[in-house]
Amino acid sequence: MLILTALIGSVLAQAGDSLYVAKPLTQPKQFTAGIEGPQCGPDGTIYAVNFGREQTIGRVTPDGKAELFVALPGKSTGNGIVFDRQGRMYVLGKSPTNVCFGGPDGRTVYVTEVEHTRLVQFRVETPGLAWKRWQTSK
Repeated sequence: MLILTALIGSVLAQAGDSLYVAKPLTQPKQFTAGIEGPQCGPDGTIYAVNFGREQTIGRVTPDGKAELFVALPGKSTGNGIVFDRQGRMYVLGKSPTNVCFGGPDGRTVYVTEVEHTRLVQFRVETPGLAWKRWQTSK
């Protein structure tokens, strides 16, 4: 993997092309240093954990408007975020590190648990939000 990465990097450097150019979408420090779980909702809005302070979820519109979406109850701290096809948001707690929908019908939720170093799964009624891998304008 490292060799492949190095080879790709040298080819791109020789060609002078850029794959991605990152530009700030939000103002500095709108999220805490503990920002986690960015995920696009059904309408293209980005949701991420720890907006302004811990124990919150913020949302950022495609044009960069950032605001508090929800304050989490009690001592809850979110980590990963994922949406199903009906637009329901699933938020992981602090110990799991990643979440995604998968399986043939998109109704299996996979979660990595860093504390127990394992992958767990459970089934839900509604499939996960479909990926839009390539968008073309017609």
